[in-house]
Amino acid sequence: MVSGPYAEGMPPIIHEGEVIEGDGMPGEPIFSGPVTYGPMMTGPMDGQILFEGEPVFDGGSYPGEEAYAGPEFGGEAMADGSCDGMGGACKAGCRNCRGRSWRPCLTICLPEDGWVNFDYLGWFPLSTTLPPLVTTSVGSGVSANDAGVLGRPATRILYGGQDVLDDSPSGGRLQVGLWLDPCHRWSLVGDYFELNSQSDSFNATSDGSSILARPFFNVLIGAEDAQLIGYPQLANGEISIDVESSLVGGGFSIRRQTNSFSGKGWTLVGDHRQPVVSRADFLMGYRYLQLDESIMINEKLNELAAPRARYEITDSFEAINQFNGWDLGFTYRRDRGAWSLDILGKMALGVTHQEIEIAGTTAVNGVASGGGVLAQTSNIGTHSRDTFTVLPELGMNLGYGLTDHLRVKAGYTLIFWSNVLRPADQIDLDVNPNLFPPAIPGGAARPDFVFRDSDFWVQGMNFGGEFTW
Repeated sequence: MVSGPYAEGMPPIIHEGEVIEGDGMPGEPIFSGPVTYGPMMTGPMDGQILFEGEPVFDGGSYPGEEAYAGPEFGGEAMADGSCDGMGGACKAGCRNCRGRSWRPCLTICLPEDGWVNFDYLGWFPLSTTLPPLVTTSVGSGVSANDAGVLGRPATRILYGGQDVLDDSPSGGRLQVGLWLDPCHRWSLVGDYFELNSQSDSFNATSDGSSILARPFFNVLIGAEDAQLIGYPQLANGEISIDVESSLVGGGFSIRRQTNSFSGKGWTLVGDHRQPVVSRADFLMGYRYLQLDESIMINEKLNELAAPRARYEITDSFEAINQFNGWDLGFTYRRDRGAWSLDILGKMALGVTHQEIEIAGTTAVNGVASGGGVLAQTSNIGTHSRDTFTVLPELGMNLGYGLTDHLRVKAGYTLIFWSNVLRPADQIDLDVNPNLFPPAIPGGAARPDFVFRDSDFWVQGMNFGGEFTW
């Protein structure tokens, strides 16, 4: 045995079974068992020098020796219940941090468990209502002044005056969650969803034998009127209209467990009792949504009478809504046997940036100038503003565990979005024909632009799976 200071500053010679007591590992045997001499060694060599206070650790342990497992190399929880001795809330131990730490300044336990959700979305966004955009007249003997004019007995609406974009576009949603502590009290969750673009199209052509027109309210005469695309001996042409819409969203949140329960309860089938576990979490985070919509109108018109000019007319209305806000809410999950129920409720408060770009051109025999029919110099331009928005979301999912790490689920989601700018609402059918290129002076500056927002929602079923690790 060697203890105390070394004599005359000389290091001791350690032999089989001897113990060093110093600043390194007091009273701990260096090794036990016989010494094997030769090329292969199972312990210190006879005569090996050990310096005072130096711990012995080479990444493993000697025969009979308990390996060193301190905060730097992982192991059980420290006295304060943390993984790195820097403090923690869980006294039941923590996950192994071996190989996941940095020294000397800071030890970081990377998340070792979490979950991934992926859902197929069958959601229905709120449709949009178009004003009457294309008309015709049925029967014979309809005068040019009455052709395609709204309110006339022979007039029929070919496109507009109805809801469009009312089908269910498919989409996907991805959610990734990471537990931030060994006891699963804190988690960081991020999610993103995207719906495929919706579209609706209309095309009509007149060779001059049928009536085709674009209706509007003539502010000069104070009555309904129409711009003719096709009329016998006056004009022939074609018109196409494309309407599109796309929706994406995402965000992240920090979640904190508020309460939990574990016990046993009856299953839905059978009379035996199964383990029941439930928890509720408060969440706070950030939310982002973007809705892009557009209406494009393209018209080609040929005059059949002098001066027989050719017109190419374009009107476009493109709107973007971008929401940024803070999320507050809760989640609740209950597991009974292999079945699980998830409930989500949250409310985002923030600002929606509304922006719409209105453009119109008319090319006469290839020479273009500003202004179309519904997009004139009076409303053309980019208009934007910011408005306060409330954006709640509700969700529910029923799941079934296939394995300890994989479950399938189906559920329902509803998202409501207030103060959304939709391009169909920005179309003003009050028109001053004097502004048609080439413009002439006189009359009011119409169509006009006024912000007209409305509420928007999306809802529907989702089907997917969850993988935990």
